[in-house]
Amino acid sequence: MLIISLTWYEITSLVLTIVIVYYVAFLLWKMYSIIYFKKKLDSYMRPLKVVVAEKIDITKLLIDLCRKNNIDTGNVIPRNRLSSVDPSMTISSFYKETDKFFRKLYRSVSTIENIGFAKELATIKKFADENSALYNQVVEDYNSNLGGYNYWVNFIIGRWLVKLCKFKKRESIY
Repeated sequence: MLIISLTWYEITSLVLTIVIVYYVAFLLWKMYSIIYFKKKLDSYMRPLKVVVAEKIDITKLLIDLCRKNNIDTGNVIPRNRLSSVDPSMTISSFYKETDKFFRKLYRSVSTIENIGFAKELATIKKFADENSALYNQVVEDYNSNLGGYNYWVNFIIGRWLVKLCKFKKRESIY
């Protein structure tokens, strides 16, 4: 039988080394997880911007259709307002504002009984509904990954490393 005799400082240094190795391994795993979720969240921003641009185009199509048929759009939205974006607006708030303008304009002209106009209006409405469904899907995917990202950013162990790397909690999109 082999008996190993270690002194108290050798045992302490061995235990301390094991704890430090586990801590460093956990920090590496934490940083990997944060970077993984950050990349996934960033990958959703491009499709989100495309969906917003499509919503703007759909709204412009509706405005142009109304102007082509000499329908007064009233004070719903001027066409050039869609081109200027307030820098303080988030993507989701800009999408919602554009969607609100689209729906308001659609409601104001949907009662017109011109057959050609009604067909084109139905087509534009179909595009708008598909766009809204796509927006909701992208936002749902973004928010589902946001939970994982925020979990690792807010996890108490290794928070100093997160602050050092300047990772910040992100807000969900509605």
